[in-house]
Amino acid sequence: MSEGPTPDVSEADSVVMDVGSADPGFLVHADPARVQALLDGAPGPTGRLTAAVYRESAHLHRDADARVRRDLLALDAARHGAPGLAARIASVPLPGDGGHEWKVAWATGSETSPRLLATLTGHEEGLSAVATATTRDGRAVAVTGGYGESSVRAWDLATGEQIHVWSPLAEDVWVLTTTELDGCPVVVAGTYGNTIQVGDLAGGRPIRRIDTAPCPGILSGLESLPEGMWYPGGIYLNSLACAVLDGRPVVVSTVQTDDSDTDVCQDFPVAAVHDLATGRHVTSIPTGHTGAVHLATTMLEGRPVLVTGSSGDTEARLWDLATGRPAGEPLTGHTEGLTVMATTTLDGRPVAVTGSYDGTVRRWDLGTRKPIGEVLTGRTRHWVADLDVTMLDGRPVVCALLDGGTVCGWDLATGRPVVEPFTARDAGALAATVVEGRPVAVTAMEDGTVRLWDLSPQPPAGTPVGGHFGTIRSTAITKVAGRPVALTGCAHGEMHRWDLTTGQPNGTPLVTDAESEAAVHAVATATVNGHPTAVTVGQRSVPWGAPSGTVRRWDLNTGEPVGAAPVAIPQAHTVATAVLDGRPLAVTGGFDDGYSGELRRWDLATGHQIGDPLAGHDGFVQAVATTMLDGGPVAVSGGQDSTVRIWDVRTGQQIGAPLTGHTGRVEAVAAAVVAGRTVALSGGEDSRVRMWDLADGTELLPALTGHTGTVTVLATGLVDGRPVAVSGGDDRTVRLWDLITREETGVPLTFPETIGALAVAPDGLMVCFGFEAAFLTGPISPLESPLQ
Repeated sequence: MSEGPTPDVSEADSVVMDVGSADPGFLVHADPARVQALLDGAPGPTGRLTAAVYRESAHLHRDADARVRRDLLALDAARHGAPGLAARIASVPLPGDGGHEWKVAWATGSETSPRLLATLTGHEEGLSAVATATTRDGRAVAVTGGYGESSVRAWDLATGEQIHVWSPLAEDVWVLTTTELDGCPVVVAGTYGNTIQVGDLAGGRPIRRIDTAPCPGILSGLESLPEGMWYPGGIYLNSLACAVLDGRPVVVSTVQTDDSDTDVCQDFPVAAVHDLATGRHVTSIPTGHTGAVHLATTMLEGRPVLVTGSSGDTEARLWDLATGRPAGEPLTGHTEGLTVMATTTLDGRPVAVTGSYDGTVRRWDLGTRKPIGEVLTGRTRHWVADLDVTMLDGRPVVCALLDGGTVCGWDLATGRPVVEPFTARDAGALAATVVEGRPVAVTAMEDGTVRLWDLSPQPPAGTPVGGHFGTIRSTAITKVAGRPVALTGCAHGEMHRWDLTTGQPNGTPLVTDAESEAAVHAVATATVNGHPTAVTVGQRSVPWGAPSGTVRRWDLNTGEPVGAAPVAIPQAHTVATAVLDGRPLAVTGGFDDGYSGELRRWDLATGHQIGDPLAGHDGFVQAVATTMLDGGPVAVSGGQDSTVRIWDVRTGQQIGAPLTGHTGRVEAVAAAVVAGRTVALSGGEDSRVRMWDLADGTELLPALTGHTGTVTVLATGLVDGRPVAVSGGDDRTVRLWDLITREETGVPLTFPETIGALAVAPDGLMVCFGFEAAFLTGPISPLESPLQ
């Protein structure tokens, strides 16, 4: 802690100095509300970095104890590229400190951004919609909604407090907008049940429910659907926009079905117009689009105009809202379907901004029907999921959310970027506004949180190391060219190599197949013909009914795949390696064409499958590990059928009866030798880690209990010569277990997200969570060194 203020410095100034100097004791021990209130005023580069670190997981540690806060702050400092600060935070003493000390040596920061201002919590399910408004007393407010809980919530963006909740609504919320009714701000929500719900933003009371189904033409083409295909709950409001028509506030809506196999959305191109005050249907406009229709409204030459675009064609169309007739020529230029649009003004002229599946944002002068400037392009291969316009220093700014979670911002007039792209992973929708003079983006997240991001120019804070843009599902440790290396594989088909000592990338990522392979589910390592080799199993995007799994070998000296192409098999989820008669082999687990669980054996020198698949599991094989039993290699598998099974790798025969005891899916397995006995460990949905004597198949009691959710990953190692297990779960903790006493040792380590993969390295742990990987140093070593 700091020594306190000097006589001529106020207590408040002293506290700001504590934040600005990154006093680790203050960050860990001080009241979180007090720290949060001071972050904006933290001075200098160190202050900006400290604010970014503290905000990163503030929603997780503000109500936690100091130990959890210390864990998360140390990890987030490393994620932001500040290992020194991470070490100082981890060293803050706490009452009752004991057990083993862990330090974050390095971590990736793919999901971090110093632009994060706040994370608001309250929703219990994922979010799909967000809109902003300004109350009559000038407060910036966001409204959010989603699926699963059928509620809309309103938030004061300056304080982060929830001010209203409309719940329960009749249906899940799919799209939101805001407008004014009788001079007061209102929320307009489009639902999955084909209704529009209107609520008073100031008072938090519901006003009206509008049923759009009876509108003439809105369900045209319904009679052409196959019998039984249609039901009222199968349609949802896809887009909403508000306007004033003949002095009356109106809402314009389009609908879409939830059955993507039928392309039914092509049969619903009609935009319905309703009087917001009475709920009465005013008119319907047949837009002529194909695919899901998106809307925006504006004023053009004194008349209200509707701007429409569609995922099924490439042009934006203008409509006179009063007459329903086209208002001039379409706007053409996109090369793929339109996904989102917004309207604003630029120097007094009405402007439309459109986003597309082609990954571009385009600006249009609606008076001339001409494009404005150059095309705005975000990350390649990512389509535009949402966009909005706000103000920065009196200039309009376009803020766009790309598929995959990247947020970009451009000056509307010049097209120049105003912010470097940053990541808002799993954002479902975006809106932009100004909060106390600062432009912000508000994202509705799939995890149910609402996040605020600073769009104003600012110097960088920290130097995070980027990595994956997909959830990391696998990791392994090996040695390449004399240096220890960690491998991480993710859902986007990439495998990264990391220098375990420095945390820097070791060569370029290994891309499994960007076009056809969607995930690296698992990775294991071996030495093949003297070369360090990785074996990956993945999943391909192929036509239904075709083999969708792959097995691929990689020469880690060159970073090149071994063999002309990956081996195509049914789904594969897991892999482990072993040695049989001096030859390296791999064992993969997944399921066959009939969705029954199976394992396969592979000769790593030739790439050929050994014998027939090993069948027995009733359901998917989720995890596999290998060990030695009675002088020969065996495989341990865990499955969806809640069983653990043991297999003779040489013969392919199951050894003994299935091991039963778990009450849910088995997600993870590992093996170790404890007091001379070869044991298997298994964990899964029942939150327990169970131990099994492989010689006789009996369970060694008691089970290891402590996790409060699914056990997702397991590994084994040694601490001070004693065998230990390391487990990770969706309760966001990593726990260490003494396998002799079968008791937890030390205290759990807390992470920001579900633990997706872990591996034991000499003197440390590789832990993966979300898109991120972190290496923690500590007194642990593998049972058998992977670095030989």
